[in-house]
Amino acid sequence: MDFKRSFYTVATGPLGTPAAGTDGRAILFSTRTAKTHVLKAQYLEHLDAGRFDELPEEVFDALVQAEAIVPAHENELQVVLNRSRSAVNDSRTLNYVIMPSSQCQLGCDYCGQSHSKSYMKTDIYDQIEARARKMIDLTQHNELHVGWFGAEPLTGLAHIRKVSQRLMALAAELGIAYSAHMVTNGLSLKRAVFEELYQEYKISRFEVTLDGDAESHDNRRHTKAGEKTFDLILKNLVDVAHSPVYAGKGYLLTIRCNVDSRNIDRVVPLIKLLASKGLSDKVRFYTAPVYSWGNDAHLLSLEKAAYGEREIDFMLAQLQYGFKVVPLPSLSPIVCIAVSKDAEVIDSQGQIYNCTEIPLVPLYESADYLLGNVRKQPEVSLQERAFHDWPGEIESNKALWCSKCRMLPVCGGGCPKAWREGNPPCPPAKANIEDRLALAYLYTKNGLTTYAD
Repeated sequence: MDFKRSFYTVATGPLGTPAAGTDGRAILFSTRTAKTHVLKAQYLEHLDAGRFDELPEEVFDALVQAEAIVPAHENELQVVLNRSRSAVNDSRTLNYVIMPSSQCQLGCDYCGQSHSKSYMKTDIYDQIEARARKMIDLTQHNELHVGWFGAEPLTGLAHIRKVSQRLMALAAELGIAYSAHMVTNGLSLKRAVFEELYQEYKISRFEVTLDGDAESHDNRRHTKAGEKTFDLILKNLVDVAHSPVYAGKGYLLTIRCNVDSRNIDRVVPLIKLLASKGLSDKVRFYTAPVYSWGNDAHLLSLEKAAYGEREIDFMLAQLQYGFKVVPLPSLSPIVCIAVSKDAEVIDSQGQIYNCTEIPLVPLYESADYLLGNVRKQPEVSLQERAFHDWPGEIESNKALWCSKCRMLPVCGGGCPKAWREGNPPCPPAKANIEDRLALAYLYTKNGLTTYAD
C-alpha cells in the first residue's frame, strides 16, 4: 500500500542541541487523533520526504496508528467530516441548557444580552419535563445532561431546585444517567449554595469568570449600579474550594478570564493571587478572547497571533504557580450544542433555541435560531435547524478556510454562528500550536510517546 504524511499533522522544528541531526528531537502532533510523538529529527525528515521505509518499524507502526501516516489515496477531509457526522448521530447524551431567569446583577461592558426581572413561570416545569421525555424517547438517549445558564442562573435558584427535581426523577424513571453543570457569575455561589447544588441536584461543574485582578475585573464586571464584585466572588470561590464537600472531588470549579487589550496585563497577577489563596490545585483556569455577542466587543481583542503569544505566557505562569495545565487540544468532533441534532436551550419564557449565544440578545430576535416555545410547541421533532449539517457547511467552504486547516479535527470549525457573522473563530492553538507542543514536552510530558532515545 502507498502512504503519505497526513495533512492533519503539525510539527516543531528540531529541539535542543545540536539544532539538527540524529541527536536532535522534534515533536509531531496528529490532529486527527490528538496523539503526540517525540521523534528524532531525522525521522521527521524521512516523514516529510515520504521515505517511510527508512523509519524503524515500530516508529512507522506508531505513526500509522496515530494517523500521522495514512493511505495515499485517502480523502482526509471526508474522513474528518464523516467522523463529526457520526459523533453527532451516535451521541446518546441529551443536552438541555435551561435559563431559569432573565435577570443578572452584573452590567459587564462586553455582554450582548439585555436583562430584565423576568423569571421562569411554574407552568413551564411541566412542558420542560414533557419535552425532555419525548426527546429521550425519540432519540434513545442514555443520559440527560442539564446546563444551567443565564443571564445569571442563581437569580432563579428556586426554579433550579424545582426543575432539577423533576428532571432527576425523569432520568431515574427512564433508567438513564443524569448530570449537570452551571455557568454563573459567582456572586451568589456561597458555600452553602454550592453544597446544596452539588449534593442534592447533581450539579458537579461550575464555571465562574474573573477578568484579571480586582481593579481590571471591577472596571468591566461591576453590578448594574456600578458596584465592585471581585472581592465577593473571590471569597465565594475560596470558600467553595475549601468546603469539605469539595475535597477529593477533583476540579469542580473552573475560572475563566475573558481577555482583551484592556486587561491582558492583569492575567498573570490574577493567577498569582489565586495561587496565594490556595486554589492552584483545586480549580481549573483558562483564558478566552472577548468575542462578538451581537455587539462590537471583539474589536477590543488582540489579533489572534498576538493573543496566542500571550496565552503561552499565561500557561507558563500557571505552571509556575502550581496549576494543572493541559497545553494540547483534544478532539472536537461535536464543536458545540448548536450542531447537535437534538440539544436545546430553553429560556425563562419557554423559548427554544439551539445556541446559548442567542437568547436575550436583541440582534437575534428576528433570526432563524428560534425553534419554538415549550408552551406552544409541546411536540418534538428533529426538524432542520441552523447548522444541522455543520460538516457540510465546512465542506462547502461556508466556514472559509476550515476545510484547508490542519487544526480542523481538534477545533471542529469553531463557533458556527461566528462564521456566519463574518468573525472567524479560529482558536488560539492555531497560532501557537508549536509553542504548546514545546510546552508539553518541557513541562508536562502528558500523552507524549517518545521515539528519540
